[in-house]
Amino acid sequence: MKNNEVGPDFFCFYKSEVAELLSQDEELLPFPHQFTRFPETNQGNKSLSNSRSAQSVLHDSSSALFSNGVGALLSEYRRERLNSTLRQSVDALSHEVEEIAGSVLSVCRLRSALRCKETQHSAPVTSQHPNHAQKKIKVSPPTSTSEDLSFLLENESSKVEEVINKHSDDLSDTLVHMEQNLEELLNTTMTTCRSMTSTEKEQLCKFISMLSPGNLDGVAEILHRVDSTTPMHVDLEEEVSRSTMYRIL
Repeated sequence: MKNNEVGPDFFCFYKSEVAELLSQDEELLPFPHQFTRFPETNQGNKSLSNSRSAQSVLHDSSSALFSNGVGALLSEYRRERLNSTLRQSVDALSHEVEEIAGSVLSVCRLRSALRCKETQHSAPVTSQHPNHAQKKIKVSPPTSTSEDLSFLLENESSKVEEVINKHSDDLSDTLVHMEQNLEELLNTTMTTCRSMTSTEKEQLCKFISMLSPGNLDGVAEILHRVDSTTPMHVDLEEEVSRSTMYRIL
């Protein structure tokens, strides 16, 4: 597993794990190549339970739709390996996201504290409250450098700004790296999906039509559309690949 500056790179690791699994020669796997035809059951709804805001439309009206989509084109052994790897990735990557979210919040708190300090120092002192401008800001950023940053907040704003900007740039680079690897992981996984039925495509269209503007931006990005504010007319039969349809879900 590759390591970054703060620890293992789980996003890159699971992307590589899935890609390697799907690239292996079937003859080298423990079981012979055997495609499985899956019945439409309610189990597929587990993957939809964490979907975006319009998920209830799919769940209520078509409980068996989209069942067993991921891994349907694989042999039974490889499908089980894929599902196991994906389940592990959910836990590991969720933890990574929580950690970086905490770091982002720390940067936001530091910026806010710095603005408060600058505002306080620039505010005029009235004769009635002469000591107000002398009050110090209490800062307790939850980072390993909290003592250093607290000291800087009490002394030199320009130095604090430099440190915060550097940390913010590092976080931005990390987020871009995580997003790129997650996109590759999803795209690779979606190549294992079966084709959607006509009924499933109809439900997918209904699902898209009920999305909020913010989630429509995500759909437009997946479809490589520049503007999601204008009506999108998408022909799922002609314009959208099998894997892209599942990405929208």
